Amino acid sequence: VVNIIATNAWVKVSDTPGVKKDIVDNNTADNHGSANIGDTIKYQVVINPVPQYGGDYPVLNLVDTLSKGLDFVEGSVEVNVYGKDAAFPYTSTESTKLSADKYSVTVTPKYENDDSTNAKVATEIKIDFVTKGNDNVLLYALNEDWKEGNKAVITYEAKLNDNAAMNQNSNENSVKLEYTKDSKVNSDDNGDVIPENP
Repeated sequence: VVNIIATNAWVKVSDTPGVKKDIVDNNTADNHGSANIGDTIKYQVVINPVPQYGGDYPVLNLVDTLSKGLDFVEGSVEVNVYGKDAAFPYTSTESTKLSADKYSVTVTPKYENDDSTNAKVATEIKIDFVTKGNDNVLLYALNEDWKEGNKAVITYEAKLNDNAAMNQNSNENSVKLEYTKDSKVNSDDNGDVIPENP
């Protein structure tokens, strides 16, 4: 038996939004559970409430770091928006499904000492709700398709592999919400401001 723990961490600019991650099994949602090698674990991340965005350079993404004992299941991401009063277990009849072109999913393996010739130590999954439209204009799905104050429910799956920690050891993974409420200037990956007309 393998112990699975979904830990929560979040980064924010103001008091909203928050993020909560659970393991979903039948009609239960918890932040830990047990499974066997080869089993598929379903994760549910809830952004509550859906934020409104006021800037020219939107930022909203989830970054989930899975332990080396968990393999992300490609194509398993699904995003649904529910009313602010919706509660678990969420059903598809209550939701609006966000089309896959409104977000991107990037899977990045992480290696010991950042060297791909070494053993893999984790997998980072980034689900980004800012996409590039025509002429590289940034599109923010939350303003376009979602209603401020509602709940966004993101689900995805991971499969336990032979590197999973056994018995009393846990296979932890964490999720981080990166969000900017009102970004008026662009910046590069180092945080340096990029002039609008260089």
